[in-house]
Amino acid sequence: MGVQNIWGKWEKDCIQGVTKGPDMKLMAWRCIWRNQKAPLMPILEKSVDRWAFIEILEEELLDVLQEVQDILGDPLFQQDNARIHTAADTMAWFEENNVEVMEWPACLPNLNPIKHCWQCLKDKMHQHYPDIAMTPGGPAKVRAHLAEVLPKIWREEIAGEFLESLWKSMPQRVATSARKNCDSLSQESQESRPRLLRLLRQTIAIFSC
Repeated sequence: MGVQNIWGKWEKDCIQGVTKGPDMKLMAWRCIWRNQKAPLMPILEKSVDRWAFIEILEEELLDVLQEVQDILGDPLFQQDNARIHTAADTMAWFEENNVEVMEWPACLPNLNPIKHCWQCLKDKMHQHYPDIAMTPGGPAKVRAHLAEVLPKIWREEIAGEFLESLWKSMPQRVATSARKNCDSLSQESQESRPRLLRLLRQTIAIFSC
């Protein structure tokens, strides 16, 4: 059955609810695998530290990992190198909960396909709620309105076919990135080239399983 990749994403600059004046943004966490997605978790707080992130993982990720394990096989979790993702306490939590996390060196671009989901979600939100920025009550009310409507849009408007198309596009995108990034490594980074190639080959194998 092979290793099944789960893409998780914590966005600190997510949905822009205002097109003029100060930006109104809402933080959120979500993850996808193959043609499936976990519920979107909106966060009303303006900032999140590693402890809050770990709490999110406990509430949201463990059930997803178990579902993937039951249906598809051993999960492999991929995230970017945001500070709260790679903090020692976060990595300790992954180890304690037997969560295998894909190595993702800083020299690699963010190939996480969930980025495309986020853009699609933004577009759907503006399509269905073009005046959400005018929600009465100021910034807090706008964020509360976003927190109400975004999980619904994520659940009802982001189709499994779209998610699967992103998953199936990964081998080609990773291969293209491998060529581009290895060719553009600086002289002082050339020693990392073999490691980069090994990682990208592993990534292609995982996305192709």
